[in-house]
Amino acid sequence: MEQVSFLTACADAEASVFTRNPQHLPLCVRSYPPEEAERILAEAGEWEILYTWSRGSDYGYSQRDSERGSHTEEIRPEHIIAADGRFAGIVMRSEGSSFNKTAETYSDLTAALIRDYRGEPLLCAYGGTCFDSDDHSSWDTFRYLLQPKGRADA
Repeated sequence: MEQVSFLTACADAEASVFTRNPQHLPLCVRSYPPEEAERILAEAGEWEILYTWSRGSDYGYSQRDSERGSHTEEIRPEHIIAADGRFAGIVMRSEGSSFNKTAETYSDLTAALIRDYRGEPLLCAYGGTCFDSDDHSSWDTFRYLLQPKGRADA
């Protein structure tokens, strides 16, 4: 294995990107030697991403239709956040739009850090589209959550 690069928590002055999280996480790209990269990848391998989705519409008069589902995904190296040479969490992009009398769009880099895990999956990213008016609504939304492997949430 050659040197591997991961997004790494760093000081504001070194950061090339910042997450839009309550903790305002500065990140930079760092290369890691093979043995350190293997450890970070192995630690990330103990976690997984829970992907949940929901879509539907409600046009009133008993014209409601909805469905939802979920599955788990492996953590890809480009989503890994490292800190102090260890796996620290994941970073993804939250993207979507909504309309409820005004249109709003968002595209934010967001993160979930394992230090915040308290027994429930950690929201990392979310998105999709939502429309809401006086007489009908529709949605197609998703969420990416970080959790230890082996949870029964999927």
